[in-house]
Amino acid sequence: MVKRFKDFMTENRKPPPPSMSQVVPMQLGDDEASMRVMMHAANRVISRHLVELKKLAYK
Repeated sequence: MVKRFKDFMTENRKPPPPSMSQVVPMQLGDDEASMRVMMHAANRVISRHLVELKKLAYK
C-alpha cells in the first residue's frame, strides 16, 4: 500500500543535525580537481531534470 503525504507524521520530528546543513565555501581553480567537482555537480543537476530537458529539446 502506498502512503500518502497526509499519512506521515510531521509532529515530534527530530531536526537534522547541524552538520548536515552546513555550507562550506570553496575556492575553485583551473585544475583537474575543481573540474571534477563541477562536472559531478552538473551531472547531478542534469540527471535530476533529465525528463524536463528532453521535453524542452523535442518541443
